[in-house]
Amino acid sequence: MWGFFCKVCNLVVTGKWGRNPSIPSCQLKEKSLCENTTPDYLTTQALEWLIQHSNREAVDAAIKSISGADLDIKGWALLAGGSLVSVVAQKFTAICSKALGEDSGTESKPTPLQRDAYLYGHALVNISSHAELIPVSHNGVTGYTTKAETKSQLEMALDEEQVQAVENGLLRLSSSQNDVVSAYGIISLSSWYTSTSRSNQTREKWKFVLNKLIELVSSINKDVHNTQPQTPSSTDPDILMGLVKTLAVEVSHWRWELSRKEMIELTQSIVSLYRTPLVEGPAREGMAAVLAVFALLFNDYQEIQRADGTYLAESFLKGAMELYEKRTEEYTRQHGDFYTHTSKPQRAKRRPWRAQSAALLCLTDREYLGRYSDELMLFGLAGLLDSFAELEISPAGGGGPYSVAQIVANQLTRIPITSHSQATTLPWILPSTFDLKLYTVDVITRIISPSPLRDQQGQLNERDKASLLQFFSEKDIWADFGHQVIMPIIKLLDCSDIKLRTQCLIALNDYCLGVSPLDGESTSESYPNPIDWRFIFSFGILHRLIRIVEEGELVSRALSALDSVLGIIPPTDEEATQQIRSLIRGYILDGSLEAFSRNILCRAGYSHFRVLREQVFAIPRTLDARGPDDARVLSCLQNFCHSHDGESGIIATILVGLKPVLNMNNTESV
Repeated sequence: MWGFFCKVCNLVVTGKWGRNPSIPSCQLKEKSLCENTTPDYLTTQALEWLIQHSNREAVDAAIKSISGADLDIKGWALLAGGSLVSVVAQKFTAICSKALGEDSGTESKPTPLQRDAYLYGHALVNISSHAELIPVSHNGVTGYTTKAETKSQLEMALDEEQVQAVENGLLRLSSSQNDVVSAYGIISLSSWYTSTSRSNQTREKWKFVLNKLIELVSSINKDVHNTQPQTPSSTDPDILMGLVKTLAVEVSHWRWELSRKEMIELTQSIVSLYRTPLVEGPAREGMAAVLAVFALLFNDYQEIQRADGTYLAESFLKGAMELYEKRTEEYTRQHGDFYTHTSKPQRAKRRPWRAQSAALLCLTDREYLGRYSDELMLFGLAGLLDSFAELEISPAGGGGPYSVAQIVANQLTRIPITSHSQATTLPWILPSTFDLKLYTVDVITRIISPSPLRDQQGQLNERDKASLLQFFSEKDIWADFGHQVIMPIIKLLDCSDIKLRTQCLIALNDYCLGVSPLDGESTSESYPNPIDWRFIFSFGILHRLIRIVEEGELVSRALSALDSVLGIIPPTDEEATQQIRSLIRGYILDGSLEAFSRNILCRAGYSHFRVLREQVFAIPRTLDARGPDDARVLSCLQNFCHSHDGESGIIATILVGLKPVLNMNNTESV
């Protein structure tokens, strides 16, 4: 449509409108100009003339071409630079009053007049959003202009009355009972507020737009997903995508004067959208942007510094870089040097600015949004998890901590980049040194094992923690983040919830298997760094695992984890040997050697248990009968052998190894 219309505009400019458009071969240059779909100043003049003076069909063609045009920023700037915005605004307000008198109720198809109304509205905001409207006042009349200086009221592109008339028309479109009409209206209304500096958008108007977007996203999503494969949906998926990208923009303009109750209710409504198939369909990219904006609003992150040039090599990021530079220049003009405002309070005040910059990038740069949708989703999920306690989302509410944990856990396992080994970044939103995977792991680590100094209210319950730990089990993160994650997991081994304890055992087993286990030729000198096996004894992991086995629940999981843990202990290291012997001496002295033998030592299928058996058989050689503790250990071992003498089966295996050493020890002692 746009290409065809540019040809028409060129015919108007060259005086050939209405005549045979065929061009002789000698006029190839003129033909080339006519077929060029890149707008210029003459194109803009032709559009204005057509809209003001042509018949209805020509005007409709012009409006449709503007409404659906796919131009770059420079192209839009040319169209928006003159009085075209004023001309289209007049046409929109005129047609709006007629169209909205015949609301088609809940019919799936809008009426022709309604369709014209939202096309005119969409064309208007397409122009105005690139016009850089500047608020001005002249002789007591306020309005907006596209010029740097306005010397008279006549030079205003729009006066305040026209601005209000357009807003009222878009509000009426947004309130239509027809979802399609309402969707186009609310998308255009949001863009209109942005174009006019949001000066007319009160808190109540913002809440109306946000709630309407949430309502329409939910309703239209059901229509798209409930349609049978053979039956075309009554709703264009592009409308759904437009709604969710607009939702990201409105969230970025969060009203901080909201009451706590209002803030929680709105947050719950937004979070509830992520429990639907919405995030798996065509709107996933936009929903990722919403979450990323949400994260930037409610958390404090590192900022891009002037020296950060690592993203410049990527040619497709040029638009993102230019937008970032433009936004920082605007900030500096209004608030002072961007790069000197680095204190924590200054960064906190700049959160809305960062969120709005990210929303604008995702709204205007489709290539960026498509390329980085997984990164945006990962960042947003981690940010949501990082902020839900601060937002005090009630566990009893629809978006409570349980739901947040489930949403995050379910979505994390669906993001392919979490399995990649390289760092994951989000260019021109976060610094190149900010690794999204590291941040996600850090958030989950902090939330499953919070500091005891923090308020316990609003923290995740054990089942929620188990759901998050499942992410670690399904993604190979141990090589990069294992030691960071394993410590809080160890602390949870004593929890009462079976599901959480199961996930902890799985995680511990995966960790030990994934950190370069020793082979038979390894020595303490060749043991791989930075894995430090000493934490196994510092946290009493062997004892905890043995106790889980003795309790009779999760026996198989605990035995597998124990075998893997033993596998990362250097078998020839003297310090490790002493630690294992000390553990075994404890079982001997408290009379539980029999249970230890039946439950652990003689289990088949666990190759590293031989380390424990070897140390049981080696202990008698290290005893000094004159030492009181050694004498007790020796006595306990002798009593154990005497009481089980003649037995077969599991215990016989231990007796075969112990008896010869005990006899040798007795002889040496005598």
